[in-house]
Amino acid sequence: MPVSKTRKKRTAGTTSTPKKDHHAESPAWYVRTMVALMVVGCIVIVSAYLFSLGNITLVIGLVVLAGGFMMTMNWH
Repeated sequence: MPVSKTRKKRTAGTTSTPKKDHHAESPAWYVRTMVALMVVGCIVIVSAYLFSLGNITLVIGLVVLAGGFMMTMNWH
């Protein structure tokens, strides 16, 4: 029957190095911009329906809203 490997014992003075976080916290302006894009996109879409502003306004609102949601993928 094979013998399992034994673990190496640590000496008293050694400590393990902490792992670094690769993702730093997002700056405050990033969060504000992300939320502002989503809110402005929603306002443009609602106003396009309420005031019959046309399809191009609806597309602009969807693009702005999508930009805000795309920013959420990089938020930490």
